Amino acid sequence: MSRTALRTVTMLFALTAPFGLAACSGEDAAEKAAEEAIEQGAGGDVEVDVDPDTGDVVVSDSTGTYTSGGDLPDSFPDDLPIIEGDIVSAMSGGEAGETGHVVMVQTDIQDPTEALDEAVGLLTDAGFATGSQSVQIEGMASQDLTRDSLHVVLAVYGGEAGSDSVVQYVVEQTAN
Repeated sequence: MSRTALRTVTMLFALTAPFGLAACSGEDAAEKAAEEAIEQGAGGDVEVDVDPDTGDVVVSDSTGTYTSGGDLPDSFPDDLPIIEGDIVSAMSGGEAGETGHVVMVQTDIQDPTEALDEAVGLLTDAGFATGSQSVQIEGMASQDLTRDSLHVVLAVYGGEAGSDSVVQYVVEQTAN
């Protein structure tokens, strides 16, 4: 799948996510509409499956599979620790020897800087080294880390006062 087609599928995937949520209530029409919208938007060269029980969406083509749901993707690296919390979304895909993942975890840590420190600590304990890309502004903090063929960008978003932070993991894994 070309990068343009991948962007199109990703955008359509995001736009049709509400249909996947509606499918959780068992509405077959919403499930079919979401599947058909993604397939048509990608030029019909993809297979789409929306699970009405979980709301998970799987988009597959000849170059890889792109998934979203509340569990870690099967291809997510086993030795990449994530912060404790609820997985609110997870997506994975790959092509040409590279695999990518985007996972969002809602943690009970309210301060984004504290949540980032916790997530970075878990990764550095697992052998990751921090990179030079770091941002800390009110309500948001980020950091990049690497280990061997894995590159991770963490971005933490804090909600309004008294709400939990969301930690986003963007993971790129290249072939060795």
